[in-house]
Amino acid sequence: MKVPNKKNEAEVVNPEVIEAVTGTAMVPSRPNLPGSIVGQRTGEVGETRLQLPLLEIAYGVGKLAEKYSQGDLVLDKEYLLVRKNEPLIVTFVSESVYWKQYLSPEQRAAGQKPVNYGTKEEAKAAGEITDWPPWGTQGPKPTVARAGVFQMLIQKPKGLECALFAFPMGGELWAPARCFLDKGAFKAVDGVLSQALTFSLRARGGNMVAGRFELKTSITVDPKAGRTNCLPAIRLVGGNTDAELAEIVAAFSGSGQTRDDAHDDAF
Repeated sequence: MKVPNKKNEAEVVNPEVIEAVTGTAMVPSRPNLPGSIVGQRTGEVGETRLQLPLLEIAYGVGKLAEKYSQGDLVLDKEYLLVRKNEPLIVTFVSESVYWKQYLSPEQRAAGQKPVNYGTKEEAKAAGEITDWPPWGTQGPKPTVARAGVFQMLIQKPKGLECALFAFPMGGELWAPARCFLDKGAFKAVDGVLSQALTFSLRARGGNMVAGRFELKTSITVDPKAGRTNCLPAIRLVGGNTDAELAEIVAAFSGSGQTRDDAHDDAF
């Protein structure tokens, strides 16, 4: 049943009449929306996950190889930050460790993605092998290994034009970022970071946000495998003040990543 629309004489559906005739309420096609504020986000904005730009190493293969050289550190697949052996200053904000499944070259070529597990126990329950056999024995090799998602702030390199660097701190501009580390890259960074938290940053409560680290890549040759390896390396070079630490923590609150965000773009 329809009623005339006096504004434009077209016929429109009357929800009240529909409900009276059929006994079924008509759902509006445009529900009540929250009011808008110029320059602000309104509504349930807390449900939105903060997606940080991705920091990657160019390995000389894949899409990054089309524009960048092996060992380059690239942000958001577009901005060259530094070349190999050149330092980048970062503050680590968080590290989320998980277990990542090994894939063969054939599995990768077929487009298969690795399975990620939150804990060692979870990986074992799924039938994965998490530990190497005792020395001198011929047991099965691990099928998973530890990996990590790292959130960080990156200090803007000199001469770089990039709008992502908009977080002011200590007279410099910084950009938020995330990176995925696995295999040797994870071991290299996780080991040094763990040592810093245990000793050098102990007086600051073992809080990684209190430290500033130098990050750079290096390339070594593996004569047995006949290939080059590109790995990141970090070292503690300074610290953030208590005020800077509090500001970083406040800015990153609610931006946590989970292992479901982990993918195969690891260093």
